[in-house]
Amino acid sequence: MRNRVRQIFLLLASLLVFSSVHAQDKDLVIIDQPTPRSPANSGNLNIQGTIVLGVQFLATGKVGKIAIVKALPSSTLGDLAYEAAREIIFVPKLVAGKSVDSFRQIEYSYIPRGRKRTSSHMKDKREALQIAHLLSRRLQKTQDLRGVLDGPVLWDHYREWMLTDSDSSFLFAVNETLIPKLDKKVKMDFVIETGNLFYLLTAFRGKTAPRSDRSDGDLKLPMGVKDILKDDKLFAGMFDSDGSWDVSVSPLTSRRDLLETTRHVTEVNAIFRRLLTSLRSMDHKQYENLLDEGELEGIVYYEPRLINCTAEEKCNGLPEHTIITSMSIPGIPVLYFARIRGQMKIVGTMLTPPD
Repeated sequence: MRNRVRQIFLLLASLLVFSSVHAQDKDLVIIDQPTPRSPANSGNLNIQGTIVLGVQFLATGKVGKIAIVKALPSSTLGDLAYEAAREIIFVPKLVAGKSVDSFRQIEYSYIPRGRKRTSSHMKDKREALQIAHLLSRRLQKTQDLRGVLDGPVLWDHYREWMLTDSDSSFLFAVNETLIPKLDKKVKMDFVIETGNLFYLLTAFRGKTAPRSDRSDGDLKLPMGVKDILKDDKLFAGMFDSDGSWDVSVSPLTSRRDLLETTRHVTEVNAIFRRLLTSLRSMDHKQYENLLDEGELEGIVYYEPRLINCTAEEKCNGLPEHTIITSMSIPGIPVLYFARIRGQMKIVGTMLTPPD
């Protein structure tokens, strides 16, 4: 974990190291569960049912052993389900703050010929892609997640998602006993502004230290950022004289400290926006390439994947087995879409780099 953290932006590094040290017990979280590919002879298969796999999720963040719990009379479907399970992205289970191996049963349903479901899924992906491209252009112009999300977000579900799933935002840096005591506006301001920080750092790094050119050295912060954050309860530990990060820093435990961090991050974001003004009028493709260069590693944008949410995974207020479409766009690690009352809406985001 520490080797990975040292490659992330200087500000994010202290947060991610802190997260690994101070996390409480947390269950396995499935971030993305790809849908199996359709078999080449799908039109000739007269099979309907569910394949159940027993999947080992390793502490390293990799998928381990996979066993078939319930099969269908087609080895091809089993092979495709196995292949899809290998691509699951997840956050490992935590026990006493340490990642541990765990097991979970994963289900893949199959409908013969797949015409109705495939048509519906294709429509979901198409409409989610349209919204994603619109959001990317809006984010380029505004450089602010709040305005970008206003239109296509179903706010009731979005708040439920973001405020109950601390792994999706920088709420992981807040003491778990404090979170329920905070009103929604205070928590959402913190979530959005720290999400903006990740986006702006990605853009700044792409502009000043693109991945294709940079060495392993730290990102040089703009003038004024250190002065704002040097006394912040959450960020002060990153300024040790020897350049190392203080991983023993305590989580935010009071409303006052959280409000102060939100204010400090808002001021830092304003500095980055002044330095990134030119991006607003940049050719959009060039802008997306710049954001890609600012990422920790290459990320595939605009590649929608389908998740069949369950009570154990990421329904977060949505009906069980809702089909969720997820994808990455420049500046936002993951967007989650669902069809609500006939319209595709954003129901959640991942505003921190997933493991």
